[in-house]
Amino acid sequence: AVESERNVKNVIDNVKRSAKDDPKRYEKLLDHIKADYEFLKNEGQFFPHKKDVYKMGLDVYPINIPNLTGGYGAAHCMTCALERG
Repeated sequence: AVESERNVKNVIDNVKRSAKDDPKRYEKLLDHIKADYEFLKNEGQFFPHKKDVYKMGLDVYPINIPNLTGGYGAAHCMTCALERG
């Protein structure tokens, strides 16, 4: 499983930089992203560490694949163009 919280932190950092350059355009977006981040963190809703995953008794092993997740998508989204054989 990909640590989705790590991707959100990268998004926040990128939007912070954009907000410095153009606060009128990005400041409200940054505030919204931060609020959503805090909610998801406090409610235990970041995959793979979601409450539902634990309730189902699933074993999840986080992996670090930044080359596949640098576009902020999940690994399955980033590999959809691969031919399966």
